[in-house]
Amino acid sequence: MLESGEMTNPSLDILLKIANALDTTIADLVDEPRIATVDVPPPIPESLSKFAKQRRRSGEPLTEDDLVSLARMEFRGRRPETVQDWAYVYEFLKRTFGGERK
Repeated sequence: MLESGEMTNPSLDILLKIANALDTTIADLVDEPRIATVDVPPPIPESLSKFAKQRRRSGEPLTEDDLVSLARMEFRGRRPETVQDWAYVYEFLKRTFGGERK
């Protein structure tokens, strides 16, 4: 029925039977082809750029990964707005997840 188009929305049970018969997973059966994407860095807000310059002048520059991660940061639709906000968020993340890089 699926092959002929008579059924277009098979149940989970049917998908499992087909996957088992083909020695694959349901995820592989329903996975759509992925379009290659280019990871474009987000725009850097002016206040974050100023924070990054402060860090560089202090001798503790942000890595590119740190900068991109901060630029992507959003909580409940809002982002840090001031240099002080960015400093607070960065220090919080560094203390919580940081430690020394290996």
